[in-house]
Amino acid sequence: MADGTRFKEVLEMQKKLDIQLMEEKAMRQANEQKIQSQFDSVLSIQAGLQNSYSELVDGQKAIQVQLKGIIEQIQAYNRNKSVLGEAPAILAEKGSTSSADSGYSEDQRVSLASIHLDGKAELWFQGIIEKKGLPEWNQFIQLIYERFEGVDPGTVLREFNTLKQGTNSVDLYLERFEELKSHVLIFHNDFPESYFVTCFVNGLRADIRGGVLQLKPTRLHEAVALAKNQESYC
Repeated sequence: MADGTRFKEVLEMQKKLDIQLMEEKAMRQANEQKIQSQFDSVLSIQAGLQNSYSELVDGQKAIQVQLKGIIEQIQAYNRNKSVLGEAPAILAEKGSTSSADSGYSEDQRVSLASIHLDGKAELWFQGIIEKKGLPEWNQFIQLIYERFEGVDPGTVLREFNTLKQGTNSVDLYLERFEELKSHVLIFHNDFPESYFVTCFVNGLRADIRGGVLQLKPTRLHEAVALAKNQESYC
């Protein structure tokens, strides 16, 4: 009888040990899964950081390319050379689209550009900072236009508003119109397209302008196409 009781106790003890081992095994597996999940999360975060770093590097390369033109123009000024030509217009066009591409704010782009200034250009820019503070990108381009090109915003606008086709072809008139338009946008980048449509149409020869006005174009490319078509009948 005593042996039977002892045997039963041994079986109960064995059962408890088995249950305890199963619980510990289940807990260990749960911990292993948790650790694996955390490890996978770390790998995912690491991959995300790597992508962010790559994007940052690409952004830095992009802004360096965009600033190269400005730096070359300023260095040319330091060598007592002119910066005449279309460079400021090209720089402004680049500046209007590069923020989103590079990931840099306007303040950061101007600051990066200013790092490369030296000589007369550096003194000029320091004077701007002391008087007006750090300019925005478009203001920076405008200041370059005014300082290095000697261009007056009022003069540019008056010349654009009074531009006429005269005896030129529509193509030659359009070429000069687009050139002046790019300068106007430096100082007045908030002008609506309707303004440029009106200026373009008003500058056409009378025999072409009448036919264009009848069709009431609302986009510049429409006005240009109508003018060229009307020219073919004149």
